[in-house]
Amino acid sequence: MNNPVVSVLISVRDGASFLRQAVDSLLCQSYREWEFVAIDDGSADATGNILDEYAASDDRIRVFHQENRGLSTSLAEGLGEARGIYVARLDADDVMLPGRLQAQVALLESQPEVVLVGSAAEFLDERGEVRCMYVMPTDSKAVRRALIRYNPFFHSSVMFRTEAASRVGGYDGQLKAGQDYDLWMRLSRIGQVVNLAEPYIQLRIRQGSVTRTHRRDQMRVGLRVQWRAVRNGWYSPFCLRHMWKSLLYLMLPDLAMSLVYRARFRRNKGLVTAN
Repeated sequence: MNNPVVSVLISVRDGASFLRQAVDSLLCQSYREWEFVAIDDGSADATGNILDEYAASDDRIRVFHQENRGLSTSLAEGLGEARGIYVARLDADDVMLPGRLQAQVALLESQPEVVLVGSAAEFLDERGEVRCMYVMPTDSKAVRRALIRYNPFFHSSVMFRTEAASRVGGYDGQLKAGQDYDLWMRLSRIGQVVNLAEPYIQLRIRQGSVTRTHRRDQMRVGLRVQWRAVRNGWYSPFCLRHMWKSLLYLMLPDLAMSLVYRARFRRNKGLVTAN
């Protein structure tokens, strides 16, 4: 096939439970100029067979099987395989809503100064029902103000320019977590980063799906990203005050941290707007 406009990138390990819904949500997109770069990262379940089945019926789907290397390394390698002008992310247990690719391609083509665009998201509970809609800051100034405090993008919602990501070094394959936040911060230095106010992704939230170790790794990477941004002069040293919450969480014992996250999960219902 000719080089596509969009490369949809997924890395999945043992994600057979919801993988078909994720892939089907891509196949149902109105925008058709895409390829699907799917990394099977050492799965022991039916993930590889499911991806191969889709690839056999659609030559836009390219599957790469490998031993388990972790998400960061897999995304770094998958980005290297992308042939599209833009890269869109998707996770194996999430669902693209109709019109997502069309809306994001239209924005990137009409606003060449934008290098990264995400969207609002609907959160699904364990029964697959919408629990809440989460809206992140939208315009570039608001997103940049938020970026020093937290990650204002849902990873599975984003589309970015392939060339821009390559220019800033792409995903850091050495990171255990937080590879998205790290990349967004670097992209924000060479162009505008924005979110669409409309929800174009559904995220499946399972309370037991994120381990305590992974949460701590995310916080540590987040602190490193924020410290580097201030050290490099991208933000005022006064912004270091935003790091206190992550530092406090890292000092909590595992049980206390779990209780905090469970309380936050119960609280998020209806429309949630990030500040």
